[in-house]
Amino acid sequence: MPVLSPSLVRTALMTRSLLPALLLCLWPDLAARADETAEPCPAAGAVAAAYGGVFYDNRFSYLDEPCPEGPDRADPRDGVRRVTDRLKAIPLSTWAALALGGELRLRYHNEDGIGSTRLDGRDDEFLLTRMRAYADARIGRYLRGYVEIIDARKSGGRLPPRGIEVVRGDILNGFGEIAAPLAGGRVFLRGGRQELLFGAQRLVSPLNWGNTRRNFDGIRGGYRTARFAIDVWFTNPRVIRARDRDRNGRTDFSGVYASWTGLPGQTLEAYALNLDTDPQAGAGSNFWTFGIHGKGRLGPLLWETEDMLQTGTLKGLDFHASSLTVGLGADLAALLPRPATLWIHYDRASGDNDPGDARARTFQQLFPLAHAYFGAMDLVARQNIAAVSARFMVKPLPRLTMLAVFHHFSLAAASDALYNAGGIAIRRDPGGRAGRDVGRELDLIARLAPRSWLDLELGYARFRAGGFVTATNGPGVGGNADFLYLQSVFRF
Repeated sequence: MPVLSPSLVRTALMTRSLLPALLLCLWPDLAARADETAEPCPAAGAVAAAYGGVFYDNRFSYLDEPCPEGPDRADPRDGVRRVTDRLKAIPLSTWAALALGGELRLRYHNEDGIGSTRLDGRDDEFLLTRMRAYADARIGRYLRGYVEIIDARKSGGRLPPRGIEVVRGDILNGFGEIAAPLAGGRVFLRGGRQELLFGAQRLVSPLNWGNTRRNFDGIRGGYRTARFAIDVWFTNPRVIRARDRDRNGRTDFSGVYASWTGLPGQTLEAYALNLDTDPQAGAGSNFWTFGIHGKGRLGPLLWETEDMLQTGTLKGLDFHASSLTVGLGADLAALLPRPATLWIHYDRASGDNDPGDARARTFQQLFPLAHAYFGAMDLVARQNIAAVSARFMVKPLPRLTMLAVFHHFSLAAASDALYNAGGIAIRRDPGGRAGRDVGRELDLIARLAPRSWLDLELGYARFRAGGFVTATNGPGVGGNADFLYLQSVFRF
């Protein structure tokens, strides 16, 4: 089980940054002060909500709104926020404006039994740092230019960097955009490098948990109204390399995604996604993913469902696969003195019962945020899996959120593999004699926002192996794992 050891301080000194260690020392004091209130203007929640899942969708509308009342108001004496607010609307002329911003993220990892390929029994301890900075220029009503850079590093550790941990001085987003009003809405066309984020991010996500994030080169267009949105795109996924020069893969990713919010409290989405990989070593892939996603609430009851079907060819084989998510939840505000919710989710993604035949049946997860749905340790992908999860969230203080998530994992097909969050097969019993029981994972997470520009997160996860993992362990590998992390995010 991980512990807070002196090696954390030694690793921080290696990078000339004592911030993670300092945050560990300050955590109790910050938590005690998290519910302090001050004079109004603006709401701290509005400041945090201004930053989107992709920074080019940031909306700083709170700068034009009146000051609110309530326990979530920001401190007007906060000099950092006042300085960063001034960066969001810099006039260049009477017809042009510039917005500047970004973030600095530091995360400490203490991993027992996970290893570089996940669940191989090796331990590691290291720091991840990530800097992002953007410039967003608006020219008149119709033109826009956006550039965002990223630098992600790993310090310390015994094992080589994973594919999502290191990128040195790269352009994360760089595009030009033209937009105009049309039929009561807005139409836009964007060309260049850009991140993609759609729906619940089960299939298309920039993967914020990863240190490098995920991006694409290509074009994207769309139309927006108050209740309807549709996007179409044609892009090439980028391949990030820790040491070699980054490049575009020989893959085309295109699609259409529509969203409708015409019913109060409900969201309905439909999409069609195509992944076309040129032949490499003899066989290519070209398949479609069709899906419907819905979510909403009926009084205190919450619901969500997403149904996905895939068809085409995968590495030269006839390919058909499916995935299903069903979730039911409850808003417990009427039962508890603090805001709280409880969710139960069932996820299933098909596997291949006969890997040796001429057909492929293992669901392909595309470009997902598996971390949000299959555990903090990233041991499981949306491929050949059946998972039941229970998620309880409570806010004991206005700026402190506590989360507990329990997962039970089983293979959908015993003769197929266990795939980690990167889609890599890490365990397999072709004969299926090891069974389907992968194991159980418990995630405990605390998120604190002591200031509108600062987020702190402390997480601990424990995985206990089931019969499948125990039967497929290598020599000297127990199959159990523990993970402790501490993260700080400073936004500017």
